[in-house]
Amino acid sequence: MDIHINPFEDITEVDLRETTKESPLKDFELPKGMFKKEEDHLLNLDSWDTQHWETILENRLLSVDRNFGYAMYYY
Repeated sequence: MDIHINPFEDITEVDLRETTKESPLKDFELPKGMFKKEEDHLLNLDSWDTQHWETILENRLLSVDRNFGYAMYYY
């Protein structure tokens, strides 16, 4: 007996809204200004750097949520 595994079989038919219902990150929102210092000024270069890292963290959280949905679909 042969077993044929197609790792990405039917991946285009995944409904991520359905598969991420149980995700712990479903309704999580990253607090804005989480890394901001109290003494930051408008043109302070440090604030640009923290905004950059906040954006990267938001993107990582979305990626984790999406990966959770795909894992639940295949599970």
